[in-house]
Amino acid sequence: MTERNYNEKLRAVFLAAIMVTSVFAGTVAFAGSATAFDVSSLNDPSSSGQEYELENEQVLFAGQKNLVRFTSSRAPSGDVEVRRITGVGASNTGSIDNSEFVEQVSIDGPTATTPSGDSSAEIDTEGYSSGRYFLSDSAFTDASNVNGDSELIFEVTQQDVSATFAEDDQPALPGTFGDSRVELDVSSARSNFNANVSADGDLDDTELFNIMATAQLADVSGIQVSDTGKIDIRSSLGGTNGNYEYESAKAAFEGALAASSVTGSAPPQITDSTSVTIAQPGGGTTDAAGVTVDRTNIGQFAASDGDEVTNLGHRLQISANSQVQIGLYADGQDGEDLNFDEKALITSGEWGEEDVSFVDIGENDYSFNFEVVDTESSASADVSVSERDADASLSQGVQSVGAGDIAEFNLTLSDNDETYVQIGSEDTNFVEVLYLKADDASEPMEVRFNTRLIGTTQNVSKGDVYDTSNVETIESAIYSAAKPNAGPATGSGSDITAAGSLTPRDLYEDDGAFASSASSATASGDTYFEAYLDAMDIIDASSSGGENVGDQIVRPIQPAEYQISVAGYTGEDKVFDADPGGEANNQLASQSLELTQPEIGDITVHTAPEDDADATTDVQELVDAATVRDEIAVDDRVVVQVEATGIFGSLVAGVPTANNYDSDVTTDSGPQSVDFDRLSEGASTERLAELVETNENVDFEVIAESETGNQAPLEIDLTSSTSDSDTFLVLDQDNGQFFLVADTSSDSAFANGDAPDEEVEFEAFMEYDADDGDNRYEFAGASDSGGAGTSSAPFSQRSGGSYQNFPYLLQGEVVDSTAQLEFAPRSITFDNLNDDGQVQVANSESAELSGTTNVAPGTDAEIRLVSSNASSSFQLGNDVNITEDGSVTTTYDLSNQEVGDVFGANYRVEGSSVDSTEGVIVESISEDEETNETEPEPEPEPEPEPEDDGEMNESTDDGDASTDDGTPGFGAVVALIALIGAALLAVRRQN
Repeated sequence: MTERNYNEKLRAVFLAAIMVTSVFAGTVAFAGSATAFDVSSLNDPSSSGQEYELENEQVLFAGQKNLVRFTSSRAPSGDVEVRRITGVGASNTGSIDNSEFVEQVSIDGPTATTPSGDSSAEIDTEGYSSGRYFLSDSAFTDASNVNGDSELIFEVTQQDVSATFAEDDQPALPGTFGDSRVELDVSSARSNFNANVSADGDLDDTELFNIMATAQLADVSGIQVSDTGKIDIRSSLGGTNGNYEYESAKAAFEGALAASSVTGSAPPQITDSTSVTIAQPGGGTTDAAGVTVDRTNIGQFAASDGDEVTNLGHRLQISANSQVQIGLYADGQDGEDLNFDEKALITSGEWGEEDVSFVDIGENDYSFNFEVVDTESSASADVSVSERDADASLSQGVQSVGAGDIAEFNLTLSDNDETYVQIGSEDTNFVEVLYLKADDASEPMEVRFNTRLIGTTQNVSKGDVYDTSNVETIESAIYSAAKPNAGPATGSGSDITAAGSLTPRDLYEDDGAFASSASSATASGDTYFEAYLDAMDIIDASSSGGENVGDQIVRPIQPAEYQISVAGYTGEDKVFDADPGGEANNQLASQSLELTQPEIGDITVHTAPEDDADATTDVQELVDAATVRDEIAVDDRVVVQVEATGIFGSLVAGVPTANNYDSDVTTDSGPQSVDFDRLSEGASTERLAELVETNENVDFEVIAESETGNQAPLEIDLTSSTSDSDTFLVLDQDNGQFFLVADTSSDSAFANGDAPDEEVEFEAFMEYDADDGDNRYEFAGASDSGGAGTSSAPFSQRSGGSYQNFPYLLQGEVVDSTAQLEFAPRSITFDNLNDDGQVQVANSESAELSGTTNVAPGTDAEIRLVSSNASSSFQLGNDVNITEDGSVTTTYDLSNQEVGDVFGANYRVEGSSVDSTEGVIVESISEDEETNETEPEPEPEPEPEPEDDGEMNESTDDGDASTDDGTPGFGAVVALIALIGAALLAVRRQN
């Protein structure tokens, strides 16, 4: 016969607060006889003058059953008709005008289950269409008795049901619990229903139960689910002997249902009493988490094959998750077509957007069927389960960065969105472990970290050390496990949060698992990460050593090669093993970070056109605008390029000083104003001033080489008396250099005086000094035993003065660099000057004027010519291009002027006059004159007389061009004298 879902044999499990129901009843068998229906709960129809009493007078979903009780005085003589109403009275009085026959229903005569000898019937609405129905029989009074009486009418409607697995959560990854979770939404307009769950025989009942129950158990306080799917009932639920772990959700359920008293260290069990608690190892019935057990009849979930009815079952209810209930059918109850061993049951209303877990489920594309137990409704949903083929890649095999600067790695994940990264190992005596989850797993994650701060813990947070891009979550073992202000072995720490539901003790091992708690691994007893460090002898976390995560280093991490390892987690091994020196058990990718010895290289001085110091933060734009030159015209920008490494981490962090250049500074020996954007957006020179004034023994200055009287030498001001428009830093860590830019037009750019108004010699100087104190730099709190102590802070050196040295040099070492420069007022020197200091320009349509200026190339400049004593007045102006060597050249059309015309030449920069000189128009400028070079006096050679073309000379009043002696044009003697005079003038100009 057709399977009736609501008649199946079962055990129902409802998980969380945690309420369990268990009933054991005998099996009752009937053969070839109709079933007697118990209608004793229905009212006696005769008490209200009705023909019959319906169990459900409202709405039934097609497929549900309705019980009917007939009074003994009006019992039907035979079968009863079920009729569907097809028309009601036009006057809307509720009278039935038309109806149609649906089926005949057999009557069950008086039995022990029908009080007072009344009769009963069961109406099975399977196949009924939506509509209103009533019963009809000749024994009843006229059909008008039904008219308008809603208590004698019931309605049938169709149940809608839908099921969907969230696409965004697929494919489900069965390797770890965290990755195996998928949201399932089973919905219906019906608020309360039960449904069988199956997967076309591809999953058995145990697998189905674990899928539906595991994620729900994980949400219960006091219960943890490991990444392998094990159920760990924590000691917080009560008991004295700690936790107990089950292999799966089903195993935990069956363990809880074990009907025996708890003794010794037995697993959590349930006693046979009506209402008890899930007891913990050690015995007792404590109820620390309010976890109670009830035993009630669950006959509504009874299973039937038509000949047998059984009332066996259990249920465990998760009240933490809106009373979610999950059922598991009893073993050995299969019929020929029923396949109970391939089904589970969800109960108590719709399963609305609840998680399921496919941990440890085989790869496949599954089609889940959800069949409502008491109606004809069903839905299906598909889900994909596939093993993770996790991989990762790092963009660089080797990265070289100055110690104290900003290091980075770019990590791309494949078939995964989270991973672990370890920085360092036992070889470098320093280890950090990160958990990373990508925001967009298809794009690289970028992680930058400050090598000046990493490993220091006092007044330092994770956000001070790390800067990320495309990272949704970053967690640090150091900064999650650190106890920033506590002494060794005191306070309480917490381990890094694990990926998915991976517990901290699953992260680390030492050739096998650590003890069940961190306190069993180390006397310090705070975190598993500290136990991991202790196993590698990086710290001594024993009771005698008393060190913790803050004791890895006594000075900033030093130049060395640090391994960056990306680790996958399979659920089978721990992630990192201390035994081989701190390695990933499943390494997906690695790269080497080479921290190099900080250095100072060349200092190069540039000039750049007048502008604010912070006019550009782009290195290439600044370099393109600047010109190497050691003479700087006042009002231009001076750009001091310094090749240096080892200070960028301090500039990003902002070092504390007593001067408080920045209002945000707190002088607590920690980073003051962390901003990783300074690497690309530039920084206030206050950051450099702070670094110079700390005990890091970094010195930098651009200062005059001489002083006036008792006044301190003039220097570029790096402190808060300036604004970024006066002085500014452009950082270029990628190329190991920074640029100090100063606007020399601003008096505020200088300290101890205003901007120079005459030539002044300056020196640019930078130094790292480790020859100040007698010992290498160490953090405050460090001891001779080598421990840094948790009180250490990144910018606080060990007391006594003998440790005040640059942190990255050996004691006694010093590195420095210098460069000379000169500030001078803007000026120009013109070419082709005569003995009177006049600039000579040829009487030509392309008369050239040239000179040399100290103004920065790229500056807007102009040379104006204005007549002062000329045959005809003129005023000309040309923009000029200043070349890299400072030369300027331009041409004018002076062909309409006369030789000997005098003019003023005015050199203007940015609209202001810089220099003026007098000029004169000459017949021509020889090549030698143009270069102002002295050549041997040339032999004068007679030139042929020019022909009279009518244009060379103006005619006289009488129109005769001849001289007094009648010779046309110049006479021979006059011409010779003029030639000799011109030659002598040329020699004089050269001299």
